[in-house]
Amino acid sequence: ASKENGELTLTFADGIKVTKVEITCHDWYTQSDTYPTNSNTVAVNDSTPVLAPYNQNGTPEVMTFTLEEATNIVSAKRIFVFSITVYFE
Repeated sequence: ASKENGELTLTFADGIKVTKVEITCHDWYTQSDTYPTNSNTVAVNDSTPVLAPYNQNGTPEVMTFTLEEATNIVSAKRIFVFSITVYFE
């Protein structure tokens, strides 16, 4: 729903240690009078949400999260996700 935050849960076998998650994404909105600044965020697990990347060309950019385990990827509002890469120890 357009009013809900998106969430994706990745489940790994017991004992798997995730060290890094790279999310290639782009903000949903084109800058306009209605949306002059980006307010769409991404977080992994309980990390501090960070703004999704935005550029005029709509080119996706990589966001990197370094952590010990990855289970929840949360998008507040809307973003385009092109890929998710998970690194294991």
